Amino acid sequence: MPRADGAAGEVERTSLEQGPVLLFDGECGVCAASVQWVLAHESRADLRFAALQSPAGRSLVKASGLEEGIDSLLWLEQSGDSVRVDYYADAVQAVLRYVGGRWLVLHTLFGLVPRPVRDFGYRWFARHRRSVAAEQCLVPTPAQKARFFAQATTPGWG
Repeated sequence: MPRADGAAGEVERTSLEQGPVLLFDGECGVCAASVQWVLAHESRADLRFAALQSPAGRSLVKASGLEEGIDSLLWLEQSGDSVRVDYYADAVQAVLRYVGGRWLVLHTLFGLVPRPVRDFGYRWFARHRRSVAAEQCLVPTPAQKARFFAQATTPGWG
């Protein structure tokens, strides 16, 4: 599967001008726990979230140029005139970079591992993640709720 880095014009920029977006499996306990981890450790609050299964999540996946049904975290971020779309282990690295602080050490260590090896490990874990954590409901606080896409579609696709 080709990387979608630099997919200018394919992902709606208006939705990314407010900050990066993390798409996650809304039916996965590990993914819900991961979103909670990000919310607890972030130093800034400009990251927004959407479940892959949500209308907004499906629209963002389609606009990113990735195949429908991709089983991965997805990180979408405006970078100058283009849009960066990271998935598999690269999305985990993007999350670690966003959280920052001491987590940058882990981000750097991941960067030393060749991408095919990181992605293999990510995909292996993704296949087994449902046996690691039971499905759980992600319940954001009222302040966090505004950072989750709730609209049926993403406005301004262009």
